[in-house]
Amino acid sequence: TTPSEEQLREAFSEVGEALQRAVVLSSDRVQSVFEDAVLRGRMTRRDAEELASSLVALGRDQAQELRGEVDALARSFPAKVADVVADAAEAVTPRARSKKRREVPDAGALPAKDLIGLLPTLRPAELKALRAQETAGKARATVL
Repeated sequence: TTPSEEQLREAFSEVGEALQRAVVLSSDRVQSVFEDAVLRGRMTRRDAEELASSLVALGRDQAQELRGEVDALARSFPAKVADVVADAAEAVTPRARSKKRREVPDAGALPAKDLIGLLPTLRPAELKALRAQETAGKARATVL
């Protein structure tokens, strides 16, 4: 069974909270801090190496656990995620694409300024045809 939208929100909320509690330090930075402590005489090299190794290992374990949770979420909600992604893609699509599309005019009949204004309303196939017209025309610098 597919989990509900509320379960999806709750699961992602838990992942978000885990990320907010997380501290991200690179292993190089951890090593350099402990190296500095050794040089200052604050701790022995052996203690520094052990502590750095355990911190890095713990961080990697936590990162792997979090990746596992996110992967499990993605696998348990494939249809819901696909719907959300489709909605998001539709939301960011330029409004010009929702207008009724016009036929691609002859590139030679329009000034470059008008062609540039027409570009956001064209589909990929129409853009390709327009590029072919512009390339074949050679009478002006190409718009595309």
